[in-house]
Amino acid sequence: MLGSRNQTILKEIDTARCVGQWSSIAGLAAKYAKHSPGEHAFSSIISCEAKLEELLLGIAWDPNSHWKDEGSVMDDGPRRRIYYPMHLSSTASVALEPLEKDMLKIGKSRVMTEEEKFQQSVVLGKICFYGGRFEACRKALEGLPQTISQDFGLSPAYGKQLYMAQMVMSGVILEMSGDLKAAYAVYDAALKEFSEKIQGNAVVIVPRNSAYEELVNWPEEALYRRAMVALSIGSSDSAGIAALATYLQQMDDATSASFRVMRRIRANRVYMDYLRRTGAGLADLERAHTRQTMLLRAAFEFPRADETHTEVIAEADSAASDLSEGAPERLVELLYAAMSLTFNSPRVLQHLICALERAGDFHEASLALRTYEQVAARQLEPVRKKMATSQPLDDDARRFVAEVLCTSADGARLRVQRLGDAHGCLGLVHFAHALINDVEANTEFGPVDSQVRALLALWKGVAHGCLAQRSREPGNRADHHSAALQLLRQAVDHAPRMPEAHFHLALELALGARDITSATGAAKRAVALDSKRLDAWHLLALLSSARKDDAKALQICDVGMRQSAWWSVLADIDAGQESTSFPEDVDSGALFFDLAVTRMSIDGRLRGYEASLGAHPRLFALYGCVFGPALLVDDERSHGSGQLPTRQAPPSHTSGRRSLARSLLARSMFSKHSRFHSHGGARQIPPLPPLPVIEKSDSSPQDTPNGSLSRQRSMPHLRSASRDGSAPELPTESYFDTASGALAVIPTIANHAGAYFSPVPTRASHHRRLAKRSLCLLWLTSAAAFVVLKRHDDAANAVSEALAACPDSPEALTMRGQLELSQNHYLPALNDFHAAVSLEPTNIRASVSLAHVEYLLARRDVALGLLKNITRAHGWSDPEAWYWLGRLERELAQEQDGASNTRVIKRALEYTTYALDLETSQPVRPFSTLRPDKLIL
Repeated sequence: MLGSRNQTILKEIDTARCVGQWSSIAGLAAKYAKHSPGEHAFSSIISCEAKLEELLLGIAWDPNSHWKDEGSVMDDGPRRRIYYPMHLSSTASVALEPLEKDMLKIGKSRVMTEEEKFQQSVVLGKICFYGGRFEACRKALEGLPQTISQDFGLSPAYGKQLYMAQMVMSGVILEMSGDLKAAYAVYDAALKEFSEKIQGNAVVIVPRNSAYEELVNWPEEALYRRAMVALSIGSSDSAGIAALATYLQQMDDATSASFRVMRRIRANRVYMDYLRRTGAGLADLERAHTRQTMLLRAAFEFPRADETHTEVIAEADSAASDLSEGAPERLVELLYAAMSLTFNSPRVLQHLICALERAGDFHEASLALRTYEQVAARQLEPVRKKMATSQPLDDDARRFVAEVLCTSADGARLRVQRLGDAHGCLGLVHFAHALINDVEANTEFGPVDSQVRALLALWKGVAHGCLAQRSREPGNRADHHSAALQLLRQAVDHAPRMPEAHFHLALELALGARDITSATGAAKRAVALDSKRLDAWHLLALLSSARKDDAKALQICDVGMRQSAWWSVLADIDAGQESTSFPEDVDSGALFFDLAVTRMSIDGRLRGYEASLGAHPRLFALYGCVFGPALLVDDERSHGSGQLPTRQAPPSHTSGRRSLARSLLARSMFSKHSRFHSHGGARQIPPLPPLPVIEKSDSSPQDTPNGSLSRQRSMPHLRSASRDGSAPELPTESYFDTASGALAVIPTIANHAGAYFSPVPTRASHHRRLAKRSLCLLWLTSAAAFVVLKRHDDAANAVSEALAACPDSPEALTMRGQLELSQNHYLPALNDFHAAVSLEPTNIRASVSLAHVEYLLARRDVALGLLKNITRAHGWSDPEAWYWLGRLERELAQEQDGASNTRVIKRALEYTTYALDLETSQPVRPFSTLRPDKLIL
């Protein structure tokens, strides 16, 4: 029996060996030998092992190069490439010879217990194993037990580690001989035996601290090799992947990310390949990519100027492929981490732009796109020099040029469709075209993909179309329109089967040229190529209504709406049934809702507006189903990252009707009672907002709170002044200045609930804005029906509801002004028209109505100037503007004498005739509702 002093020393030795404190082993071994006379075998074994381990810990080696293609499939079958543990070179292995001699001497000259024999054999095997003498290692391990002995009195904890070393070395030797099944059995048995003997809360792998990564950690080696050998056998992928998942999880739980990081990176890559191949769930892929990014951050640092971390770029490609559809927000976080390890790699930036757009953060996507432009331009310089001198390009350079062109096309779409930045879109397309010119000048490169050419021409044409609609100069508008048509036709020629190109060509023909016949043909081709494209169906219906074929337009609306997944929701509403699920796409739901509103307007022209009012409750219910999630998004969140709202439970269209349409339309079908109980509670009809108070323009920053300028933009239709003020005398030019200039003459409304803040463009904020505008549209459609039916009180209430839903809607302000005008309330109407034009200077209805009220106020010169500006600019195709211009010209000519009167009257007659021609091709709703920039915040 050992004394208490010896027991204490043995515990210290056991602990030091387990945690790798080899420098203290020599002193502990001497102390043990001193207190145990005649028992020097054990102290000699541990001293020799300590020398071995200290020698190994001082060896510098490169795990990156050692495991550079670990886990890859070998050419001769399913076998995976599994590198053997690092062993010493022939030069370094010379230092092992004295240790081997000492261990052999201990085995021959000492009388040892069974445990000492076991430890001597395993340590001797380790010496041979690290020296690359595997046959000698096999002989040293022969005859050792295959289970953990219960008699490990000397080393109760470290004896288990020696058992794992014995089994791993035996398994590796079997692998070298090609007997993978036997090797797998050895690893599996060792891990089961080891797991049974350790405590329940203990972990299998315990890395040791050292300046360099230890050559072998025996439990980790067993876990890893068991998994990879199982995959190499090929009998059951599931068993191998389960073992690999166990290895990765054990490493995550027990070790830091820096331990065996390169091996874990490659093992996790094998695991992700299996998840993709077997169609694993999104959560599993997300966890795997999160682990991979964590490991990459532990393995790499910020790169040097001449350094490229290809592992990081490969992971960015893999994560973008797996997560872009289902988890774009998580993908964005992973790509930001990749950016910090690649110094703005164009490939990673390309994925980041797409991920940010999918996540709904259009502002951040635009910033990433701007960075991409700068990085790509810088990295293209040497490529362009090679192309200019007709030097051959390698595959990487060719691939990079193709990626830049594709990303430029996507970026152009992002800028014009999501951000309304037509000029930025044109700049990006010009950058891409300059690169295409360099490519075409180099005969070695080959032709550019026609699909890329088509996309660049498409979005450049769309940008010119947007600029044509915004332009106030007839010459500029005509130039932009001609360029748009030419480019859109080029896009159709390059990609005849691209529905996007046909749709935008049809829209430009209808909106910019009023060529109804050609636009109808292009729209038909668009729906033939993509029957699910609701905006193309919508345009086709508007074109039919412009030909006054309302029955055909109604039929087109029905056919188009049936192509959408939202049709079943509307069918459930009609049947009075509860829908159990709703489509997740709010954008497609908004298009469906807009088409349903157009159908209701067409139905009103066909069957009468009294009959069409019956469709309003179902549209209110549809509104709740489509926009319910968007309305639940918090205001702060909508200005932030743009994360999409989660549908925790599908909203009920009946509950939507109670919450959104417990109103004028949903309760008592436009009765007098409903006008006083619009939202379920008694209230008085709200008074119309008063006239604006025009403050002095020389206000200083000290007039605002805290002496600083406010970010609020004024809402001119929300006023606190009295209604009996006089109408302001504003110059005609101010009505047609930019929005910021027009707003400068309107006072800022401080601390008002309706104050408007320009939000950061995100999908969440866009959906909220779209929801408000859609509800406003629905109320305005109701108001228009009431006006036709001479129910002015109901119309006024509907307009008030529209303004409550969207206070900054120029359409609602214009409608309210027209109602005031119908009651001969000129000054309130003037106020509303001023506000509408200030909010949207290109709003035709507001501008024409403003000219009309100026005419009624006997300011015909102001009205004439307004109408001339309108017809020269954005109202060139508006029949009402031309009618009033012709009428004013005729009246002014009749009041004057002279020979010029005949010419003026003749010109006025031409204006009136043109107005009648335009009226014959007016759709039920303006074509401009389908403009790309109309959908932008």
